[in-house]
Amino acid sequence: MHKISLRFLPLFIVCAMFQFSCNSQGSSGITGVWCGVELMPSPLMGGGMDRNDITLYIRSDGTFSDEMDKPDWKTRVDGKYTVSGSKLFLDYGKKSLNREITINSNNTLKMATGYVLRKMDTRKIPVGTYKFQYASGSGGGVSGVPYVGASGGKNIYFDGKGNFHEDGYGTVMVSGDNIGGGSSRNNNASGTYSQKDATLTLSYASGKTEEHSLFIGDDREGIMVVMNGDLFFRESEKDVTEKEVKGNASAGKRERDSDTKSGKLPEISAAELAAKVKAKHGGAAIDKINTLKMTGKVSGMEVVVFTDQSRGWSRTEFRQGSKLVGVEQVEGNSGWTWARGKKSALGAARIKEISDGLNTGFNILKASQISKLGSGTVSQSDGAYVLTYKVDGTDFGMMIDPEYRVVGEGRKINGEMAIVLFSDFRETSGLLVPFTEKMTQGKTGTSVQVTDVSINSVTDADWKEPA
Repeated sequence: MHKISLRFLPLFIVCAMFQFSCNSQGSSGITGVWCGVELMPSPLMGGGMDRNDITLYIRSDGTFSDEMDKPDWKTRVDGKYTVSGSKLFLDYGKKSLNREITINSNNTLKMATGYVLRKMDTRKIPVGTYKFQYASGSGGGVSGVPYVGASGGKNIYFDGKGNFHEDGYGTVMVSGDNIGGGSSRNNNASGTYSQKDATLTLSYASGKTEEHSLFIGDDREGIMVVMNGDLFFRESEKDVTEKEVKGNASAGKRERDSDTKSGKLPEISAAELAAKVKAKHGGAAIDKINTLKMTGKVSGMEVVVFTDQSRGWSRTEFRQGSKLVGVEQVEGNSGWTWARGKKSALGAARIKEISDGLNTGFNILKASQISKLGSGTVSQSDGAYVLTYKVDGTDFGMMIDPEYRVVGEGRKINGEMAIVLFSDFRETSGLLVPFTEKMTQGKTGTSVQVTDVSINSVTDADWKEPA
């Protein structure tokens, strides 16, 4: 399986749940290549989403490979499998990695997380533009739950006549050793391509040649291909039309706004900027926050985040319908997770990541904390202020628009930088809160939609371990 993430969070899964009836199939019915995507989040309000592209090459000899980006993918053995009734068991030789998968009657495989793998083949790649996008991380947001992530992707156009064009792009919020704002990359290239024996050969105009494992399949909405374990989805006619309409509509606006965007914002100190941000987001109302409860929706799942800065406590609950399916809670220097009726301790690194979130959002704007921002550094990028600061050895940053709204937050963890972007600002309980956070995950844009914000309503009962 091919992970597209800064780190892989193993507990909570946001599921686009598909229900299928199952029946028994022999092992011969599952041989071949199967592909799908899992999205794995940590806490809400910037609660990052890690994308995990899964590709399984199941052989008739009882072995499988899931490292399709390796040159020896055709022969390498990453584990062994067995089939019992409608269950496929993957044995990696390490209990923590083993998986149980349901064999569906409609020629799909269903992961325990609810995500579906679809069977692929080696047909000729259809004409079109294929898109690979990622965004990943853990935490962030006005609630003070930590965030780290990154975003980017690649588009490849195949003309059906042996020619291709590709462009890659990425966005981070980093400058030097500190968090900066608005930096990006773009790479464009073209050449010719050929297909043979599940291998795609790209011959670039520059003289470079690359070989990729290649399989093609059908998802519910169109064509998908997997190259070296990364899933690309073909752009639909609807996507193309919408892009052209939006492009034409925005062209005039870009021209009108060009002078404004290129203009320099007024110089301001870190302390002055922090004060203006606080005033914009609620001023004195922020200092009255003792506890904060935020509820939202992610891919149909309800997520509730509780924070208590005075005690250094944070809790995230995941619910499917009315059923509680997972909890992650930090209580100062200790923490635990709960899922499927079982409780286990959180590691020290994860506890620190969550605790560091108390140095972001509303928490860092409180009177007792805002001096940490005042000692930071202000720069400008893409018509916005970028306020960088450091707390307990961790680098943090805010991207602030000319109206002094926090439109992005980021931090540095394990040497990596990234951002989460906020929009749909609304006033509630005297606070200015972003009700939408968006990250792109594969074909579908993952949207964190806030549905409720509650101030000082958290009670001791909210911190109890599930029954």
